[in-house]
Amino acid sequence: MSRLQTHVDTVVPGGVLRLYGSSSCGLNAEGADIDLTVQHPAGSAPSHEQQKAIVQAACTCSRR
Repeated sequence: MSRLQTHVDTVVPGGVLRLYGSSSCGLNAEGADIDLTVQHPAGSAPSHEQQKAIVQAACTCSRR
């Protein structure tokens, strides 16, 4: 997760990677997916380039 946060830091300065769902409370089964969201800094909206970079990172993670 720290590697993903590092990537988020370069794409969305001040953004925070948040884990939620069953993985966040230890109820996930082995091999289950994880639910992540990027919390954007207060008062700002993601730019088009930031949105594209986040989607690209998600696609890369889903292929592994």
